[in-house]
Amino acid sequence: MTPPLTYATCLHMQGRQRFLLWAPGGEPKPDHFVTWPGEPRLLVADSLSALQTLATRCGHVLADEVPGRIDFDAMLRALAGLRDDRAPSTSTATHLLDGWNTLEDLARSLGVPVEPGNDEEAAILEKAYRKVFHGSNLPSLTPQDCSYHPLFNAGERRLLRRHLRGLWADILRRAGETGAPLASV
Repeated sequence: MTPPLTYATCLHMQGRQRFLLWAPGGEPKPDHFVTWPGEPRLLVADSLSALQTLATRCGHVLADEVPGRIDFDAMLRALAGLRDDRAPSTSTATHLLDGWNTLEDLARSLGVPVEPGNDEEAAILEKAYRKVFHGSNLPSLTPQDCSYHPLFNAGERRLLRRHLRGLWADILRRAGETGAPLASV
């Protein structure tokens, strides 16, 4: 059997870098970060070479030697900086999109629910996600010489902040039960 392909990801947070393994999803398992075999604890390293060693030891193959980079600090700044009278820049939307996707993948990896509390919140978050996604102006989706810069209403901003900060708190809480979430070996 061929070992699963994974991708190194450098997560920048609180001024520090941590390297994790991300695995693309499919049926029945969605995108996720790799955990230690049999444990709800993330596989984390302080360096790319240490991550490569861990990946090999756990039976994973890195698909690419250049890690993706997620700036979690920038996502938190972008989240705090959303205003009702100012559309976020493409860079801000990209930080929000990368951070949102990362938080949901981290949450799923640790068994933390990612769905909001009710259908009304789910609908608002879905709308906000579409705005963030399209506001990222991905070159593969955005026609040349065009861009989209969405405005978020007060309810969207409030729920977006509560949801993403809540996910992070739930990840930390869950990881506290099993060890630090981003403590490296």
